[in-house]
Amino acid sequence: MDATASDEEDLRRCFEHCWSPVVRYLIRRGAHACAEDLAAETFAIAWSKWHDVPSPPLPWLLKTAGFCWANERRRVQRAGVLARELRPVTPQDPAFDGYAERQEANAVLAAVAALGEVEREALILTAWDGLSVKDAAEVMECSVSALKVRVHRARKKVRRAAGGADVVETAPEGDPLLSGPGDR
Repeated sequence: MDATASDEEDLRRCFEHCWSPVVRYLIRRGAHACAEDLAAETFAIAWSKWHDVPSPPLPWLLKTAGFCWANERRRVQRAGVLARELRPVTPQDPAFDGYAERQEANAVLAAVAALGEVEREALILTAWDGLSVKDAAEVMECSVSALKVRVHRARKKVRRAAGGADVVETAPEGDPLLSGPGDR
């Protein structure tokens, strides 16, 4: 979009008049802690689509803010589900017979759970879900190079936090990123 001075001035006026109503709307919907962040996201979307925003803009902004809030709730819910799924393994879990294996599994799971959301997702998609680097990059909407860096960093952090334990023993077919020592 080619922004003109007029567009910038129009958005500035829109921001001045609509910021507070958008924040109040989000707070009423339950986004207490992140209302301002979601409002900022809403206005960033508005700016990127400024020529498509109808007049008056407030109804469109509120609808967009509602979508941003729904996305945030889904993200938080997914994070909560993942945290529950990545719970430490207990001695009662039949998948692990020995103490050493349980300790290593607990260390790996705790290290993976402690990763940032982006690195954790990259690692889980490739190492645990078995997606190729190309497919995982597509899912995460990033380049293959960026995905490789994310996986490399995630594995390095998990290995360090888990005392040398590795998250992946075998790589998906034809995926050199996840095979062999050294994490290219």
